[in-house]
Amino acid sequence: MKITKWSYELNRLYQTRSELQIALALAKQSVARWDQAGDFLLVIEFSPQIEQLTLYVSELSDLIASTEALHQAAILTGNYE
Repeated sequence: MKITKWSYELNRLYQTRSELQIALALAKQSVARWDQAGDFLLVIEFSPQIEQLTLYVSELSDLIASTEALHQAAILTGNYE
């Protein structure tokens, strides 16, 4: 894999994680508003999805860290393909 391909893939992962983090923040804000408004059924319904989205963001962060390590190893070894 060429370095430019690694960089492209890393940038895609960063962008995806950023978009998921924004969605997660918005979802948490919505649940907080519903909780304050007393819409507990919505809170109960959407809390598991927020937990799952939090898990996805965490797993994506782990994937990014692993990909960064592979990228650095490719640079250090000169193995770009």
